[in-house]
Amino acid sequence: MPVSKRKKVLLVDDDIRIHNLLQKFSNLHNITLISINDGKSGLEFILKNNYDVILLDYMMPGYSGIDLLYDLAKKTDVSKLNIFMFTAIDMNPYAINSLKKLGVKEIIKKPIKLQLLLELIDVEDSNLIE
Repeated sequence: MPVSKRKKVLLVDDDIRIHNLLQKFSNLHNITLISINDGKSGLEFILKNNYDVILLDYMMPGYSGIDLLYDLAKKTDVSKLNIFMFTAIDMNPYAINSLKKLGVKEIIKKPIKLQLLLELIDVEDSNLIE
């Protein structure tokens, strides 16, 4: 069986519980997880590094995921990045469409379903945790 390439994922979220959950999750799968807890640092990491997937929280204090996206769009083509946005709020179709037009691949409702996360990251692994 061929060994799949280790996926490099950036998580930008202010919730430490999400970081802890995804760190454990990434340790069980073929994922290198870089965790950032604020949007401004997340923007710098995105601009300076390449990631297979970027997981971005919609609402963060001070500098939200939306702020990050708009600033990122001024500097690069967001649609060429694999950005998936997390949110706990119910978003209306107009807001979802606006984010997708900006380049976000998908909006994921919290709580996060780990099976869906595996599919988004495209990890070939049957060691699923629920």
